Amino acid sequence: MNKSSLETLLSALAKELGLSEGVLATEKPGFYTLPLEEEVTITFSTISNGCLLKCVVAPYPVGAKQEAFTIQVMMGNLFGQATLGGVLGLTPDEKSVTLSRVIQAPFDYKEFRIIIEDFLNVVDFWRTNAIS
Repeated sequence: MNKSSLETLLSALAKELGLSEGVLATEKPGFYTLPLEEEVTITFSTISNGCLLKCVVAPYPVGAKQEAFTIQVMMGNLFGQATLGGVLGLTPDEKSVTLSRVIQAPFDYKEFRIIIEDFLNVVDFWRTNAIS
């Protein structure tokens, strides 16, 4: 997927959501951010065969909750069932849980919008049910 194709899809999504297009830009070429609600921002980047979505889900639990959560993440990642094809992981500093998903090109705006909606549903699920 090329940069302009992703820009076009993101511009259409921003317009539909009533966001200004400037909100998507980043300082890195080929990288875009979409802030949707408090503490929920999706980062998009172009890759050779599509695009990569990434979002920080929540802080990684510490103490007694950490082991149980890690088991939940492993089960959630198993076959992608609890992530709808995404992958739960950690930020490099291991302080936050992330959700990542690769979208294979080609896809049109309708497919893109559905994928984004599903991605956000997974983020919401893990934020409210599994990490609390």
